[in-house]
Amino acid sequence: GFVACTSGIASVGLVMISYGVSQVVTGLLAGQAAARVGPAPVLLSALMGLLAMEVGSLFWEVLPQPEWPLHGMAVAWGAVDSVWVTLLNALYGEYFADNAGAAFSALRLWQSLGFIIGFSYNKLLCIEQKLYVMI
Repeated sequence: GFVACTSGIASVGLVMISYGVSQVVTGLLAGQAAARVGPAPVLLSALMGLLAMEVGSLFWEVLPQPEWPLHGMAVAWGAVDSVWVTLLNALYGEYFADNAGAAFSALRLWQSLGFIIGFSYNKLLCIEQKLYVMI
């Protein structure tokens, strides 16, 4: 909603590239940071960043505007998402080493269910309502 409404549908792909590049770079750095300080502080930092972005998005006026704020938000979102994906997968592998196949299958099942639920209410709710659901 934010990208298409503010800069047009043609900008969605470019903003997603910013998100993807950020995920790759942060994924590499998250593992190194967790090795130095432990996973809990890194995950907590990502959680605080995610909550700050979600609350900040509630106050964002969706008006035609330049693309750079959208790229900035995509980079930040990609960074926190990458921390979650990287470290949670590592923790699953560590905690469930005896039954890793079942653990990762369960993880993917719940992720897929989350996508189904999210895509199901996508057209039913406005952006503000979706943000409250995410928070």
